[in-house]
Amino acid sequence: MNRNLFYSLSLLVCLNGFTIGKAVEPKEINNREILFVGENRQEYFSLYKSSLHYTVYGIDTVNIYSRKAIPSLDHKMHTFGYSLVLNKKDTIHTQFNERIYSKITSAEHKRHGYSSVGIYSLPIPFGKHEIELLPLSKSSRAVMVRMIIHPSKRDKGRGKFVLPDSETPLYYINFGEKRVRYLQLDYWNQMKFSINKTKRIKVICRLKYFEDMSKTQNYRLSLSKNAEVLKTYFIQTELSSENLILNESPLTISTSKSIDIELDPGYYTFELLDEKRAVYLRIMEYEF
Repeated sequence: MNRNLFYSLSLLVCLNGFTIGKAVEPKEINNREILFVGENRQEYFSLYKSSLHYTVYGIDTVNIYSRKAIPSLDHKMHTFGYSLVLNKKDTIHTQFNERIYSKITSAEHKRHGYSSVGIYSLPIPFGKHEIELLPLSKSSRAVMVRMIIHPSKRDKGRGKFVLPDSETPLYYINFGEKRVRYLQLDYWNQMKFSINKTKRIKVICRLKYFEDMSKTQNYRLSLSKNAEVLKTYFIQTELSSENLILNESPLTISTSKSIDIELDPGYYTFELLDEKRAVYLRIMEYEF
């Protein structure tokens, strides 16, 4: 039986504890819109006339940030929300009451303003879960949505390091007193590995920085199965402030970026598509 709940909440952005985590994309990636909250660039997705579909994994608490698109000169209180369907069973209706927040802008829609944030937190149990977000009605105005998950907390102490089938160099990077295994991938050196049953894979990536590189960098990773490209990942990263050591020498690398992938049994290859780049890669497998 479906569980219909009505949820009403109004919270301020200053609850910083809610913001720690990783943004997750829906399947409808073309609905992306970049909002600037003060000086911070944040990726939202437009919920308007059709649904957004997400795949997430527990145990976790999923935090959903939402803002209503409002004409820039409108300072009235506005009601907005969305319906959330978990695993095609449980339905939750959210509602928020917020005014326009003057420090938010969009490069794509300069005449739009955006409301203060409404936050809904959804605890999910262990395993794989499907979340669908729907407009409250056919006439609902656009709501911008940003979903945050917490993979570091969720996966801590779990998972198995995936060793390569190829001769990919393996290094131990010192994070303070902790030594962590990473594989080094460059343009000439692929990483091949195999999966014996359907599993969730987390790929943790850190770009190696050379002297002439600026703080913000981009690179591309390609994932293939049996020589057929499945997906190319475009990754933007920044220089890490961590003091790291490799072979007793300081190591300058990027902040950590992670990718969650569900893979079926088979033989796979990761390939770095950019010359004059090197990436430290750590692949962990999980039983969901």
